[in-house]
Amino acid sequence: MSKNGYGQYLLKLAGGNIMSGLVKLIDLLSLGDDRGSLVALEANKTVPFDIKRVYYIFGTKAEVARGFHAHKALKQVAVCVTGSCRMVLDNGKHKETVWLDSPTKGLVIEDLVWREMHDFSPTACY
Repeated sequence: MSKNGYGQYLLKLAGGNIMSGLVKLIDLLSLGDDRGSLVALEANKTVPFDIKRVYYIFGTKAEVARGFHAHKALKQVAVCVTGSCRMVLDNGKHKETVWLDSPTKGLVIEDLVWREMHDFSPTACY
């Protein structure tokens, strides 16, 4: 499912075992040189749906948990741009945990999935 030359998303259905039940991870292409790196997020290209809003969380203490909600009709991609945090996803039938710890790894969260964020590192920006 790759799209244009500089932004692509890959749902690894085989080999990488990146898609299992609730956990759907997408690879975000990192471009860079000796000046640094860049990741572009584009609707229907790097992110597999329309983007309506972008927000980020930072300065969260390690012992504080966030989230604790689901959305009726909203898809999201969660990316921990720096640092790390542990995501818990629950659809009422299955519960899965995944660590977000790379700016090139996005977690697709479907609608009707309960989400919790735990164990924020000191530098986490999610």
